[in-house]
Amino acid sequence: MMKNGFSAYFKSALFENLRVVLIVVFVSAFVFVPMLSDWQTHSFFHYVVRDNGYVDKIYEGSVMANQIPEGALKGFDTNFGIAVALVIFLSLVVPIFNFAKFKNRRNLDTLYSLPLSRRKFALAHYLSGLIAVLVPTAIGFLVEVGVIIGYGAFSFIDLGWLFVYFLLLMITGWLFYSMNLFVFNEANHIFDGVVFVICWNLLFYVVAFPSNLLSSFFDELATPFGYIMEILSRTEAVIETTPFYLDWYFGFETVIAFTLLWATLGLISVVLFFARCNKQSPERVGGISDSFFGYKLFIPLYVAPVVLFSHIGHGIRSIGDVAVFFSLAFVGYIIFRRGFKFKLSDYCTFGALVLFAIIKAAICHFDIYHFLH
Repeated sequence: MMKNGFSAYFKSALFENLRVVLIVVFVSAFVFVPMLSDWQTHSFFHYVVRDNGYVDKIYEGSVMANQIPEGALKGFDTNFGIAVALVIFLSLVVPIFNFAKFKNRRNLDTLYSLPLSRRKFALAHYLSGLIAVLVPTAIGFLVEVGVIIGYGAFSFIDLGWLFVYFLLLMITGWLFYSMNLFVFNEANHIFDGVVFVICWNLLFYVVAFPSNLLSSFFDELATPFGYIMEILSRTEAVIETTPFYLDWYFGFETVIAFTLLWATLGLISVVLFFARCNKQSPERVGGISDSFFGYKLFIPLYVAPVVLFSHIGHGIRSIGDVAVFFSLAFVGYIIFRRGFKFKLSDYCTFGALVLFAIIKAAICHFDIYHFLH
């Protein structure tokens, strides 16, 4: 009976998720359909090597087609934009809709009155949401493969790497869905959950931004959606048998490092999600979201890098940048506590950040004074 109860509840959760996905896909179709009809989205092109060594792609039928030299290498622009857009958008939206009902005390009382354990409730929603992310993405991918077949372009692409692309699409969708689901579920309120998802997806970008690493290294790899677009676009270049684009401009080591980072964080999210799902209780719903994996983690992580890498004492702009982030941190604590009822841990964290900023300012001032004298 327990098994039948899980199966019935899983089907119900799956139907709810797919209903949301159908609405999303229907609305987004107004954007995706024109992409299929765009001649430059799926079209033949030729590689042209300029005098300065730059490799240009000139599409057949474009105004520059008369510049294609005889014997130029021919290729086909696969551009799986629909599948990429679906996996990014759905991995963000589905977790929120999937677990929004768990942020309502009345709904939670009703759910927990059913003859299922909390872990099985979590498993049903996790799997149904994952299906709702991956199945539409796979369909979008197959539609675009159908377009390639229609163009008769299979002789211009690497079919082995096409399969690798599909696996990457599914794996990245699973990992980032799991991350977003975990951080959203750590909140006790829908608003806090949305804030957690946004903060999580921008975390490494904000952490790296003050260090100026982004401009030279990994600006597009430092966010989940940026990583998905970049890793898939580079794989797409290999699918197109592009001899000029195989040397990824990030450097192979950087791509591997971020792949390991996101894969590790995704797997940790899966483990933590199921390890902590039993802690969800109706009494906590609607209350303060005091999980460590929420405001307690994001506020200091958003402020500390700005303090660390800003040259306090070198100019008003740097001081202003730090002041802005401290102001945002203060607002964050107000949102966190829903007012000014701060706890000792909040004062300690904020005070430690201020002390860190003062020490950094003193060090910068000492360096300037020592340099001038």
